[in-house]
Parts: sequence; C-alpha cells; structure tokens
Amino acid sequence: MWLRRHRAAVSVGAVATLALLTASVLYLWDLRGERDLAAAARRRAEVAESEALRRADAAVLAQARGALGEDVVAALGLLAQVESSKDANLRSARLTALAAQARGAEPARAGRHCPAVATGLAAISSITSLRRMKLGVHGGS
Repeated sequence: MWLRRHRAAVSVGAVATLALLTASVLYLWDLRGERDLAAAARRRAEVAESEALRRADAAVLAQARGALGEDVVAALGLLAQVESSKDANLRSARLTALAAQARGAEPARAGRHCPAVATGLAAISSITSLRRMKLGVHGGS
C-alpha cells in the first residue's frame, strides 16, 4: 500500500541509485585506464633514464680516454664518476686505467678514485705476472 502511494518517489530513488551505480562503475573503469597509462609512462621514463645514464657514462669514459694524453690523474678522477656495476663500463674503465698506468700513473692512485678499477688492475697485473713467469720473462722487461 505504501509503495503504491509513493510510486513516484520510489521510482526517482531507484533511477538515482542506478545513475550513481553507473557513474561509479564508469569512474572506476576510467581510473583503471589512467593507472595503466601511468604505469606505461613510468616504464618509458625508466627506460629513458637508463639510456641517459648509459650515454652519460659513455661520455665520461670518452672524456677520460681523451684526457689520458694530457693528464692521467684527471683521467683517473673521471673514472670515479662512472657507474661501475655495469660490466661494459667496468671493462672500459679498467682499460682506461690500464692505459693511464702504462703512461705512468700509479695503480694506488687509480684505487683511490675507483676501487672497482683498482681491483681490475690488480687482477690484470697478476695475470700479466703469471704470463711473464710462464714465458720466463723477469722484471719489467
């Protein structure tokens, strides 16, 4: 009986509830899409940052190689700026430090600038010593 007397109010309430429910579903659907867009943008930013760091390290390594002819200490100082957790960077930094050592830089000085390079130089030095021993070459000759 009450429902028959208030049919209009009940109809308006049902339509309003349905409209709110529809709006909520559409809002959540749009929110999910925005979340996916933000995740894709974050992945693109991480890739771009990684590429920028790779290029920066390559530039510093090139600058260190260029400085070898003028100032081996400055070249070793530049090596400290390179991200040494990447194998390619570490390999290039070690080769640059080895070239600096060949030009008269002390291995201990390389270690102060970049401990990973010093470890690599020590390994290279021990391999070189082993090769000399096998060949029967003594001293620095």
